[in-house]
Amino acid sequence: MALRKRSPKVTPTDTPRVSEAGSSAAAPVGRPAPTPVAKRRVGGVAVAVALAALGGLGAFVGTQANEAKPYLVVNAPVERGQKIESSMLSSVRVAGDPSVLVPATEAQQIQGQVATTDLQPGSTITRTSTATSLGVEDGESLVGLALEVGRLPAREMAAGDHVQVLFTPGNQNTKAGDESQNHDPVAAVIEASHHDQNSGKTTVDLRVKQADAQKVATWGAAGTASVIMQGAQK
Repeated sequence: MALRKRSPKVTPTDTPRVSEAGSSAAAPVGRPAPTPVAKRRVGGVAVAVALAALGGLGAFVGTQANEAKPYLVVNAPVERGQKIESSMLSSVRVAGDPSVLVPATEAQQIQGQVATTDLQPGSTITRTSTATSLGVEDGESLVGLALEVGRLPAREMAAGDHVQVLFTPGNQNTKAGDESQNHDPVAAVIEASHHDQNSGKTTVDLRVKQADAQKVATWGAAGTASVIMQGAQK
C-alpha cells in the first residue's frame, strides 16, 4: 500500500503584507495623532496665556494700591462762605487724582479758607471747594461787622442769605451832625459768619454796594449797626 505524502501546513505569520509597491499596508485614513512635541507646545501656550492674564491682574491691583493715598474730607456740615477749621477736617485713603483732590498733607493750607460750596460730612475736598475769599463783583464791597447779641438774629445765618443793615444807636448819644446823615437801611448779602466764643460776638462778612460800604463800616465801628432778615416782598 502506497503512502501518501502530506504537504506541509502553512500557518500565517505576523509578517505584514507587502503591497505591490513594496510598502506596508496603509493605516486607516484620519487625523494624525498629535505627537508628544505638539502636545507640549499646546500646553506651553496655555500656560503662557494664563500667566499673562495673572500678570496683568496683578499689575492692575498693584497700580490701584499705589494710587490709594490719604485725601482730605470734611467730618461736619460746612456751608458756603464758612471758614474751614482744623476740627472740620479728616482724611480717608482713596484712589484719586492729586490735581483734583486735596492730599491730607495740605491740611494746614486749607485751614482758614472759606468754602465755595456747601459740603456734607464725608465729602472730599477738591481744589475748587475752598478759596481765600469768595471774591467781590465789580461795583460791590465786602464789609465785616462784629455784632453783639441782640444785634442780629439768633438763628445761624448762612452764606447767600439776603439781609438788611440798620442804623440802631440805642442809648448812645448821637453827634450833632448825625441827624443830617443818611440812615436808610442798606441791603446786603451774607458772605460768611462766625461766632467767637471768647468775645461772644458774631462776625459777619457782608457784600454791599460800593456806595454803601463806608456808611455800613462807620456804623460797625461805632457799634450802631444791626442786621435783620426779611422775607420776600409780596
